[in-house]
Amino acid sequence: MGIAFAVGAVVGTQAARQPELLLFLVAAICLIAAAANSSPRAVLGVLVAGTIAGGIAGYLRATDPTPPMVDPPRTVTARVVSDPDVQGFGASALVDWRDSRDVERRSVALLPPSPVLGRGDVFEASVTVEGVNGERILVDQHRLTATANGPERVRRIVRMRLGSIADDRISGAPSVLALGLLIGDDSALPAQERAELRHAGLSHITAVSGWNVTLVTGSIGAVFLALRLRGWCWVLVQLALMGTYVWIVGLDPPVLRAAIMAVIMLAAARLGRPSHSITALSLAAAAMVMLNPDIVSALSFQLSVLATFALIAAMRASERFAGWRRALATPPLASAFTGLATAPALAAAFGTLSLATVPANVLAGPIVPIASIGGVLTALLEPVPPLAAACGAVVWVLCSLILGIARFCAAIPYSYFEFAPLTGAASAVMHTLVIAAIAATSPEGRLARRRLGGWSRAEPLAAAATGAGLAAALVASLAVM
Repeated sequence: MGIAFAVGAVVGTQAARQPELLLFLVAAICLIAAAANSSPRAVLGVLVAGTIAGGIAGYLRATDPTPPMVDPPRTVTARVVSDPDVQGFGASALVDWRDSRDVERRSVALLPPSPVLGRGDVFEASVTVEGVNGERILVDQHRLTATANGPERVRRIVRMRLGSIADDRISGAPSVLALGLLIGDDSALPAQERAELRHAGLSHITAVSGWNVTLVTGSIGAVFLALRLRGWCWVLVQLALMGTYVWIVGLDPPVLRAAIMAVIMLAAARLGRPSHSITALSLAAAAMVMLNPDIVSALSFQLSVLATFALIAAMRASERFAGWRRALATPPLASAFTGLATAPALAAAFGTLSLATVPANVLAGPIVPIASIGGVLTALLEPVPPLAAACGAVVWVLCSLILGIARFCAAIPYSYFEFAPLTGAASAVMHTLVIAAIAATSPEGRLARRRLGGWSRAEPLAAAATGAGLAAALVASLAVM
């Protein structure tokens, strides 16, 4: 039921601005109602309720279109609203600024390497504005006029301290990779290592993902359980500590998705309800879309949902094994499923495809969580220098091994291809096929296949009509995209 509500909410939110997407809802109703283990009427009611809730959210979140820019300014005063992504040429970041007609705009700013800016800083700059609505600004010269203060300044100090610990205890490119695994800051990673990770299909490991949040939440919960600290008050403490970590790393879509999932699953556990991971993922994604309808086009959101869905499917697939076989099978299955699930989205967005994605993820995937845990322990053990140094040495070896795997897989001949990014319709087809393929491997997917098979044998005409309607709705919705 939760999945049906989430599907309705997502489609309803988007249909508030693009009514043609209601055709997707028709397809979803046909498919979910036919395959659901519950009453089709109940599923239909929940779908309609989700659609109404999503439609209201989409309507309330709708904003007037930004007027086109008439006279692009030469100088602006802007405020940095995202953590800069440092590259060889300098950095890029989202900034808020006002044009000559006092219209507030948000743009991607390409910044020179100096002076270094952070989230919350305000600067004046001579710029070149690109795009009808100023989607991108090229900063020629800039001057810092105000630095971030309050909580943002504290956050920056914490992140700088973690970076200093990584430099002292790990050093070199492995220290940058360890910091990326810990808080997602891989800005100092050398260009060669960055290219090797991308060509090997491992660039996603340095982006703070839901796994980091799950690790923090689960570790705190395990400590509380070992100390026999139970009750709602300790759940609130666990959520507060998780929120602190989320605040430090930043509210990127994968982190926010994992935080919402953690809240849902912790609440379900305390209420004595079964914590169904796919339902929690669906509801978390729906909540994010209702809060920000534009997030569905964000690559980080797409990768987060696909990767989490793949991990859940991998965990379900590993349940076929028992004992030590399951322990050995789970890491490579999770790595392979994640690599396969995210490769099409990356290909659609960037026009790149790495055939080394699966072997690279299978080899490096099991090492990444151990290196991440080692990075956390290195930071926590800093007050005890000998222990911090020993832990940092282990992390250095693990991160060097990950970089070595990336270097080896990136050097495989004919394993990396570049082509034109896919169109919107092709990208939608790609995502649909990936989700369907992953869903088919889950117990719910196998149950749905059995129900659909039994229905088609019992009522072949109704099943054929439903299948034709589903296909027609999908084709029509893709045609109008």
